Amino acid sequence: MGGRETRKPAVAAVLLLLDVILVSLIIIYVPYTKIDWDACMSQVDGFLGGERDYTKLKGDTEPLVYLSLFFYAYFVIQFVTGRQVYPAHKF
Repeated sequence: MGGRETRKPAVAAVLLLLDVILVSLIIIYVPYTKIDWDACMSQVDGFLGGERDYTKLKGDTEPLVYLSLFFYAYFVIQFVTGRQVYPAHKF
């Protein structure tokens, strides 16, 4: 039983490294689409406009599925980038 416990950090580190590699490859080789940006920004706009009923917050492509911290994080990104998708993509 002790052997399994000592391997957990090593397995977690390997999985984290694989995740970093996979995400890096996706960022490099998969073209970015603006669809999700527009949906997220419309949801943030609704929230910043005072809507607090999550069932009424919908984006261009989907209903809201994020926690409230999402709104604050995207508000900061929206503020820093001036609502422009390409500077945000480099964020």
